[in-house]
Amino acid sequence: MSVICIGNSHMGALIEAALAAVHAGEHHPHDLAFVLLHQSAFQPTVDTTTGIPRLNQRLVQALNNALTARTDDQFRLVSFPGFRTGEQKKAVFSLIGGNAHNILGLVAHNEPFDFVLSDAPDLPLADGATIISESEVYDLILTSVTNEVGDIFNGLTASVDCPAFHLESPPPIRSNEHISAHLDPFFGFSTPESISPPFLRYKLWRLHSRAVRKLCSAYGLAFIECPVQALDSEGFLQAEFIPHDNATHANIAYGALLMSQIEDILAGKAGEKATAHSNPYTRMAPTAFWREAVVKPDAGQLAPVTSFPFQVKTTDRVATAGSCFAQHIARHLSGNGFNYYVPEIAHPIMPGDLAQRFNYGTFSARYGNIYTSRQLLQLFQRAEGKFDPRDRFWHSSDGSGFVDPYRPAIQPTPFTTIRALEEDRNRHLAAVRKMMRELDVFVFTLGLTECWVNKQDGAVYPLCPGTSGGAFDPHIHQFVNLRVEDVRAELIAAFEILRSVNPAARIILTVSPVPLKATASGDHVLSATTYSKSVLRAAAGEVSKTLNDVVYFPSYEIITGSYSRGRYFSANLRDVEAEGVAHVMRVFGEHMTEKALSTESAAENEILAASSENIEMTTANAAGLICEEEMLEMERMLALRS
Repeated sequence: MSVICIGNSHMGALIEAALAAVHAGEHHPHDLAFVLLHQSAFQPTVDTTTGIPRLNQRLVQALNNALTARTDDQFRLVSFPGFRTGEQKKAVFSLIGGNAHNILGLVAHNEPFDFVLSDAPDLPLADGATIISESEVYDLILTSVTNEVGDIFNGLTASVDCPAFHLESPPPIRSNEHISAHLDPFFGFSTPESISPPFLRYKLWRLHSRAVRKLCSAYGLAFIECPVQALDSEGFLQAEFIPHDNATHANIAYGALLMSQIEDILAGKAGEKATAHSNPYTRMAPTAFWREAVVKPDAGQLAPVTSFPFQVKTTDRVATAGSCFAQHIARHLSGNGFNYYVPEIAHPIMPGDLAQRFNYGTFSARYGNIYTSRQLLQLFQRAEGKFDPRDRFWHSSDGSGFVDPYRPAIQPTPFTTIRALEEDRNRHLAAVRKMMRELDVFVFTLGLTECWVNKQDGAVYPLCPGTSGGAFDPHIHQFVNLRVEDVRAELIAAFEILRSVNPAARIILTVSPVPLKATASGDHVLSATTYSKSVLRAAAGEVSKTLNDVVYFPSYEIITGSYSRGRYFSANLRDVEAEGVAHVMRVFGEHMTEKALSTESAAENEILAASSENIEMTTANAAGLICEEEMLEMERMLALRS
């Protein structure tokens, strides 16, 4: 088969790959020639009898020359000895045009703009940009593309009696620094700051391809999308395909991918894609495919993320709350020079080890584990004076004092008087109010759906009454297992309260990978765990897609994913090994913070490591973590021993 590739600058990578193949002595089953055009050669003529644009005669002659392997300096025809023309069928591949999106938006405008891409609505918007409609931008690009190549496409299919294909222009390069350093003088002088934001350039490329696809459909060319291997996880050109000296094209390695793509099309291996033009999966990045995204990477390097709308800076005041797993994030941020925000601190007279025993610094405030969305909502409500529970105190289990029903394990010994408990609670809620108003980033780890509530006023407890103080009364206390709609509504309500006093607060949601210690649902604990984590993951995903600047981070997926073959859990199948914590924090640092987090620290050994046979809370002691849920099994084992 005789193959002609016709185009301009984007064809350079393909030509280099073909030349390299010839020099390497590779055998190709097809005759191959290139017609590299200047813009002046694009001008078509119009058939006076039909009114259809046709390629001008000089270009038609160049195409004929390509088919007979003759050179033509006017059109810089590139042909190769050994690629002989036969009498077989012919095919034409177009790489014409392809830079309209760069002309429109590669360099930032004096009045920055951005838009929401309809088929990827969650992509970031540029700070301070005027947001205009996608349809306006698309119509502008479609007009530009039509003026540039519309008549050429029409004339090409009218002049060449063979299958015609158009190869999508390469995806944009993400790095503003690379673009600025290697920008063509056509675009003028630039600095990295004067280059448009990466995701704006990416969206313009997507709209450009949409416009070109429309023209291909109208004029009978099959639109061939760029090789998926060239895309990084966010859809930009992967580093290995970026030329060292160019800002808007791809390199010889990318050209080799195009050569393979052409071979597959001609061999019929890509016929469905070529003739159907598109299906949603042809556009997907490698992260969308199990084999590419999960099977291929080394297990320790897998990062199940794509993009996030913001990053945590070292100057951001980061507050944390949630289940015991959330404490790892706090420890690693603090240990890596980030501003872990703790407004509730111990009095200076307390030495560090004693302050730690009383759980100062375990979370941003001394609220203990907040396992459920309802706990978080009621904490914010209580801090803001919107809810005052009936239960003011519980008697401690040993009768020596009093415990806070909403922080039953916050300190190692009970409060000696009710007044002391309430003074401490007031100081605590004042610290929560301060935290809510002054934090920049709030990290909340969801742990459970199961909870116990007071039937009289709906107050929710972190532990069942009777396990760490108080007394269980079936007439007062009720078991509740939250549903997706409950968790979703409660998270949204909690964040509305937070943003009513701190509109700029950014929120990171995670789900704890630690299974339930025990269940009151009546189900097997494994099934109960699956239900609970499924509900929490679904609700977190919905909330992150509903509210701005709320993002989900996949710590649950990293630890529990089948790719790790269970190696991130200890022998009791519940506690998380240091290796798993390190993996989570490495991915968090690489994708969520402005600098990577070092995992080579003592904090890596501060993990859940207790045997389920040990009734002492060695997990919490070894890790320095507060894990109130451990008390559920401890109470049962004490009862069995008595």
